Amino acid sequence: MEAANEWWRRKQEGIERASPFEQARADLEAIRDQIDEDFYEVLLRYIDSGNPKHLEAVQLRIDLVTELQRWRWGQVELPEEGSGEGLDEIV
Repeated sequence: MEAANEWWRRKQEGIERASPFEQARADLEAIRDQIDEDFYEVLLRYIDSGNPKHLEAVQLRIDLVTELQRWRWGQVELPEEGSGEGLDEIV
């Protein structure tokens, strides 16, 4: 058990030291099977560019795909109609 705890502590340290670009690459890999291959390649090129503005754009898209998947699988509670919290209130 102690060895497993030590492994996890070292793993956490590695994650915490990961650059934003490495983290974006890991996040992109996590959603790879949920997006079109061409879209994946474009986002990967943006990450590999090393440009912080490109990184921000990629992270926004990853967050969007992740949120859409949560909605798709019912992991997000949608507001009730007429509650003032949904899109029907904006339109």
